[in-house]
Amino acid sequence: MKIQLQRPAVWLVDADENWQAIIGALDVETITVNEEYSCQCNTPEGDTYDYPITDPDNCPDNCELLAGDPVNITIQVTKPNDGVVLKESASYMTGATADPVKLENSSHMQMRNDEELKKKLTNLYNGSYGDFFFTESRTE
Repeated sequence: MKIQLQRPAVWLVDADENWQAIIGALDVETITVNEEYSCQCNTPEGDTYDYPITDPDNCPDNCELLAGDPVNITIQVTKPNDGVVLKESASYMTGATADPVKLENSSHMQMRNDEELKKKLTNLYNGSYGDFFFTESRTE
């Protein structure tokens, strides 16, 4: 029984990351960082000594900051999205000639039955965003 309860708990812990992976929002980037720094200081006798530091700002003014060899590391990044569609997909429509119109307080999934969508579509068909979708009103 314990194992059966652990599986949903583990899934909940990683649910957002798993969902981001499903919609394609997770990506990896390689960045270059200096793995370590050191300070090289002079003694009053004229000798030098080095000591490692993790923050380059911690090297005293009377010492020389030495950077270690650069190291490439891979990090995970999350692309901007609305929980369903990536921002890059939603905003780069081929042939689009007008700026996107934001639906206030409406997510991608909510807009199916949303008053805000109704208002914006009415404006679209009335020509508020250009003549391409202008549609004459039908009288019944």
